[in-house]
Amino acid sequence: MFFKRLPALIMGCVVLAASSFSCSKKGSTNDTPVVADFTFSGAGFPPSIVSFSNRSSGAVDYRWDFGDNSTSTSSNPSHTYTTAGTYTVRLTATGTGGASSTTSKSLAIAAPTSVKIIGIKVQSIPFTTTNGNSWDILPSSGPDLYPVLGDFSNNVLYSHGTYTPDVTASMLPLSYAFAPAFQINNFGTTYKVWLYDRDQTAPNDEYVGGYSFNMNAAAAAGYPSSFTLFTTGSSTRVDLILQWQ
Repeated sequence: MFFKRLPALIMGCVVLAASSFSCSKKGSTNDTPVVADFTFSGAGFPPSIVSFSNRSSGAVDYRWDFGDNSTSTSSNPSHTYTTAGTYTVRLTATGTGGASSTTSKSLAIAAPTSVKIIGIKVQSIPFTTTNGNSWDILPSSGPDLYPVLGDFSNNVLYSHGTYTPDVTASMLPLSYAFAPAFQINNFGTTYKVWLYDRDQTAPNDEYVGGYSFNMNAAAAAGYPSSFTLFTTGSSTRVDLILQWQ
């Protein structure tokens, strides 16, 4: 009697004959496809804090290259770009089985081309004249303070118009808004900010202190929203309140 030999399954193998068999490896549970992906927001003028949102799938580990020699292994990092330029951001996502995927996107940090002075903040002033006298009639009276913005030729470009009477140390800092804001398009142009003590008429107003400046120094400082004018040994300290564009 002949018995027909049937293929048998042994440990995932098909037995073809008593002396030979072939096997196929079962699929790994760790071979889920890995796809790297991300979005970002917040790219503006430097210093610019950019937030990255990880949209990768099938991954458990991440490595970010922000394009400025900085890296991160966080899932959803934030990074500060301090210099204008175009950066290539790369994300490598890795799964539990070791498979990985890399994607990259271009990110632009633009340099401002203009700036507005939206006001000034007076941090400190001399409370006596160079002769040691009071600014006003009363010995304890501080200056009736107001700011003026001018150009290199001493032409008045902006005068606040409203003064603060009898300024004392406890009243500082004092803020003055410029309305409308004064726009500067050439960062190398020299301007001046003066502080005056209001008397009866403008020609008789007394000069309290001030500085010459241009926007190159502020730009080199990283486009701050507040830029301080001061010199060592001077009792006049003024902040320019800026809005970069």
